[in-house]
Amino acid sequence: MDDQSVLVQSESHAIPANSPMLEAFNLTKRYSDGVLALDHINFTVFPGQIYSMLGANGAGKTTTINLFLNFIEPTDGEARINGIVTHQEPLKAKS
Repeated sequence: MDDQSVLVQSESHAIPANSPMLEAFNLTKRYSDGVLALDHINFTVFPGQIYSMLGANGAGKTTTINLFLNFIEPTDGEARINGIVTHQEPLKAKS
């Protein structure tokens, strides 16, 4: 095996295969105008899985992504990346 084919991860970024990479736990977003964009959604994505969000316009797909990226904060619930709650520790979640 040559040096270029070896992937080295620091211990702080190593993720066990049985730990979720992405988790939505009762994720809810109600905008200030009263529009309910997400209503307690739950899902888990593990390393190596392929996950797709399908839905009509206004179904909450972009809102979900924006919550994971911490562009907006949830009204309730949590978006977690590698176990890190994105709205509580945004910089750590992005590292």
